[in-house]
Amino acid sequence: MSQLETDRLLLRPLEEGDLPAYRAIWGNPNITKWLSSSERFGSEVADRAFHVWGKRRAERGYAPWAIIHRQSDTLMGHCGLQWVEEFEAPEVLYMLDEPWWGEGYATEAALTSVAFGLGALRLDKIAGMAFEENVASCRVLEKCGLSRKRPIKFHGDDLIYYERVGT
Repeated sequence: MSQLETDRLLLRPLEEGDLPAYRAIWGNPNITKWLSSSERFGSEVADRAFHVWGKRRAERGYAPWAIIHRQSDTLMGHCGLQWVEEFEAPEVLYMLDEPWWGEGYATEAALTSVAFGLGALRLDKIAGMAFEENVASCRVLEKCGLSRKRPIKFHGDDLIYYERVGT
């Protein structure tokens, strides 16, 4: 499926026209401080994600989407599923630009992504991870039905691992 919709959001593949705004989001240290250190490289990560996620979508049938605010047609960030070899499962991940924080958009996008993974893709398991100090991100994972399992070390960061098993 190339895109998903909610009342407020459109989840669709990143497009070249998204890159200037997407680079700016990746360049914001208030946002990237909450991402795994392997991803904290600044705005050039946007270009890499654009290319890699296009390939992953073709290979696996899923990859993170751009989050578009339907009313304003504004790029808000990304959300979706990404295969993580260490977990032998996809991870639900999300990143929103600061103006959109605290309005339930991350939860809305993540819930939609998890439902897609467990429903249409029939995945057995979906993982998630967050810094324990990032209480908002931990709450998003819990609202998506992922259970806190254990502390983990991932790419040098101390994170909390979450998991949801499909039925």
